[in-house]
Amino acid sequence: MHCIQCGAEVPEGAKFCAKCGNPIGAADGPQNPPTITPVPNGKPAWKGGAMFWLIVLSVFVPIVGLIVAIVAVASKGSNRKKQGIALLIISTVFLIVGIAVVAGSSSKSGSSASSGSAAATGENQNAENTPKATIVDYHKLYNDYEANAIKADATYRGKLLQLTGPVDKIDREVMGQPYVTFAIDEYFKDVRITFRSSEESKVAALSKGQTITIIGTCQGTLLSTTVAMDDCILVK
Repeated sequence: MHCIQCGAEVPEGAKFCAKCGNPIGAADGPQNPPTITPVPNGKPAWKGGAMFWLIVLSVFVPIVGLIVAIVAVASKGSNRKKQGIALLIISTVFLIVGIAVVAGSSSKSGSSASSGSAAATGENQNAENTPKATIVDYHKLYNDYEANAIKADATYRGKLLQLTGPVDKIDREVMGQPYVTFAIDEYFKDVRITFRSSEESKVAALSKGQTITIIGTCQGTLLSTTVAMDDCILVK
């Protein structure tokens, strides 16, 4: 074995070259890879420290001012007492404002996070609570029943349908459930949409001519002039 520095022959097992003193095997051995310190995810350090400096400037500095003011007020000199009283008032005001600023910043951050979470949860719940339904044009629904009620029953009856149209009539059924109609023409032809009782407050806010979207179960025809939708909910 030879020294890589000077080329001199080195006995087996030697740790240093006898001629030049170079460590043996240091350059020949496996090199340790450089240590890479991962950069943590999240906000940069300066953002994380912003709250710290806000607390220092808004709370601790006024507290130091209060201490200095109290010492000045306790002194014997009249001018120093006046300065101490002024500093006491200023420091007290700054301390109150500082505490309010820090509390407001903390609550704003918390409320933003919670409101974002609540909004996302509300959207997910609305999506989950809206039943799956087949979207049908209410004119087509009526026309299909008018053309062949038996065939239309096989297609629509007992199924959840989603209809969109302008409100014509708003009233109550004999049993008290709220309903609206989508008019087909002026000759008593319409789609009658009977809502669940829980939807009454929403139906009460509707007005004639307003376009709405509903989901409900098709019940076929009534007296051959009306197509009935039952157990409906107001989607929008």
